[in-house]
Amino acid sequence: MVLIGPLAVGKSTVSAALASLIGERLCSVDEVRWQYFDEIGYDREEAGRRYASGRTPAEKLAYGMQFEVHAIERIMASRSFGVVDFGASNSVYEDPVQFARVQAALSEAYVVLLLPSEDPAESEHILAGRLRAILLAKHEAVSDELLALNAYFIRHASSRRLAREIVYASGRRPAAIAAEIAGSYGAAR
Repeated sequence: MVLIGPLAVGKSTVSAALASLIGERLCSVDEVRWQYFDEIGYDREEAGRRYASGRTPAEKLAYGMQFEVHAIERIMASRSFGVVDFGASNSVYEDPVQFARVQAALSEAYVVLLLPSEDPAESEHILAGRLRAILLAKHEAVSDELLALNAYFIRHASSRRLAREIVYASGRRPAAIAAEIAGSYGAAR
């Protein structure tokens, strides 16, 4: 099972609850991505330059997407995990070849898109509040750029195209969401 979705939607928390519920190993892509990025020559300085010079979220993320694809392919090919928690950018692709590679890597996975609400504007509002709370707790500022990036993640069509199921999570406990996903997965098998 693979959980995808925007920043601060609760992928990590729900994934941990799901892995515990079904007794499977959990992989958080955000925790292991760098080893796979480095395998194919990721350049942090170049990534920083391209991100800073990008005008749109797609332009800011473009350099890193080839590395994201490689990491997803390697993680999914390992078959070492029962639950995989994607980072927010791992399911958002502009390039059709990259998207097709990720689709192929996920062809045998049960992919669940987590969103707060069916309404994208409401999702943006809810997640902006969550991001503010998370960053304020770390004494960091929330930028308009980060909110625009998350709006891009929320509204991007590729996440919906990858998902077998969309779960709306706002106001629900992670354990209840995990139980719903486990039930849906069981029914789909």
